[in-house]
This record gives sequence, C-alpha cells and structure tokens, in this order.
Amino acid sequence: MNTERVSIVTPIYNSAEFVRETAEGIFLQTHKNWEWLVIDDCSTDDSMKILEEMAAKDDRITIIKNTENLGPGPTRNRGIQRASGKYLAFVDSDDVWFPDFLEENLKMVKERNAGFVYSSVQRWNEDFSIRYDDFIAPETYTYNQLLKTNSIVCSTAFVDAEKYGKLYMPDIRKRQDQALWLKYLEIIPKAYGIQKPMAKYRMRTDSVSSNKLSAAKYQFMLYNQHLKFNIFKSAFYTLQWAYYGYKKYRNTGRK
Repeated sequence: MNTERVSIVTPIYNSAEFVRETAEGIFLQTHKNWEWLVIDDCSTDDSMKILEEMAAKDDRITIIKNTENLGPGPTRNRGIQRASGKYLAFVDSDDVWFPDFLEENLKMVKERNAGFVYSSVQRWNEDFSIRYDDFIAPETYTYNQLLKTNSIVCSTAFVDAEKYGKLYMPDIRKRQDQALWLKYLEIIPKAYGIQKPMAKYRMRTDSVSSNKLSAAKYQFMLYNQHLKFNIFKSAFYTLQWAYYGYKKYRNTGRK
C-alpha cells in the first residue's frame, strides 16, 4: 500500500444531478495523494458520461462497472477490494467534502494514533438551498455506543486499512455502513470524531432514513438478522436507536 495515499470509494447510481459537486470537493482537496474508485451500479442517466470525461483528464480516477445492479453495500465492496491506499475513505455521490477533509483526517490519525476517524457535517436539502443545524459528531465512539445509534455519517468515515485490514460491508439492503463500522470497532478500541463540520450532507427526501417506520424496520433487521440478536434484544436496541435518533434530530431546523 502507498504510504499516505487515501483510497476514496464512491458508489454511483443515477447521480448525474449531483456528482459534479462531489467530484469538485475531491479535486479541491489540499491533500493530493488520493485515488478515487467510482463504482457504477448500472446507472441509466449521464453519470458515467460525466465521470468518464473526468477520468480521461485525471488518472487518479478509476471507474468500475457492475454488470448487474447490486445495491450500495456490494457496490462499495468492489471499491474496497480494489483500493491500494494506506487509508480508506468513503463519499457518497450526493455529498461534498470541504477542501481540508483529508488533511484534517490525517492530522487526527497522527495526533490520536487513531485507526478510525469520522467528522461533523453540515446538513442540507437536495439542492443545498436550505441549511439545517450542523450535526456535531461525538468526540469518540465505541462498539457499544454504535449499537445504540449510528452518528458516523458514511461520507466522513476514514479508516487505517493498512493497520486494520480491508473489511467489507454485508450484503444487506440497508444499514450496511453501520454494520461495517461495527466490524471495525470490534478490533479498534475507539473511533475519534472531528468536531468541526468537514462535509456537506444532503438529507434526501426520497431516502429510506426519511421514512421513520421503514428505517426502524431495517434497524431491527440489522440487530436480528445480521448480528443474530434474539427478538427481545433486537427490540431493545431498536428502541434505543429510536430514542437517540429523536435526540439527534429534534433540533433540526432551518437557520
């Protein structure tokens, strides 16, 4: 693995409307030693045309194409598998990093000897025209805390893959990211959060997380079907998740 190189993994599915902004956030990074692994999950819009034009001008971009629609977890896994960097980072195709995102993560890794870093985010709607209260990430996170609530936004996760290995997301429909963070926090004692917002996170109106009953169902399935908790333990943690989710979002509002 290349020392200091960061492998950035992005799954793409019909993201032509947003991906240019995501790409700009990567190109503007003050830390330049990165590779961007973009995995197309059978898009039917102009996503690939846009990205292929970018890749023709920058050899740090690698485009991987699925032959069938696999969903976000297995699609991200194809990027993880191809990653060659010391560090592994994720950014979704509708989110945007601030220019010092990678630099600040590397700084946290070195200052805290951290194997897993995440950060705060600004919360916006789809077209960035409405700003919501910033979400300030917890200073630290452990496995037991992550069981109760996931405050690690996927587009801010940053892992020392050289030290802790390349782990993969399970093939479940939703909550793949939380499942992967749990895997890492089984072997990494503590993850560290950057307190200032380092990314713009779109709160999509069509996302599963915007439907609370649907989100609760998938959360229960994470505990019961993936982690193999019994029904009562799964229900307990789902209630914990709902409680902490309410606390997390109750003050969300326009500034």
